[in-house]
Amino acid sequence: MTPTAFGLLIASWSGGALLGSIAAGTRKQHTYRGWTMILASGIVSLAIAALGLLSTQLSMALVLAAAGVVAGYNNVVLISWFQERVEHALMGRVMSVLMFGWVGLMPVSYPIAGALAQWSIRGMFLISGLTAAVITALCALSADLRRVQ
Repeated sequence: MTPTAFGLLIASWSGGALLGSIAAGTRKQHTYRGWTMILASGIVSLAIAALGLLSTQLSMALVLAAAGVVAGYNNVVLISWFQERVEHALMGRVMSVLMFGWVGLMPVSYPIAGALAQWSIRGMFLISGLTAAVITALCALSADLRRVQ
């Protein structure tokens, strides 16, 4: 893959995420947030798995843009849900734990992804996406999560 192609794929995800964030910021969602988070996680998981099956840069860019829209929207829904429920005095602590899980643990995944990519890049995307989809399905079994408003 050329640097230009890689840049196009990253830009596709980022542009989609920007559009999803804007869409979430322009509408109020006070119902079905649990289902929104579950479905968004499932869609993004399956999109990641699909990258292991796609062969053209255009198809990958379209899938990444669509997944970016869903992920960007979901990020706003998730963060706003936390911020509406956490006491102001505890907000910094709660957000730091959330960001640690979101960003801080990312370097832990790099060696795993690297090892899988050495074996097969397509396999890495399939395994990663399907693993996330299974975890999402298990989370969907939680009635408390499904009831989040």
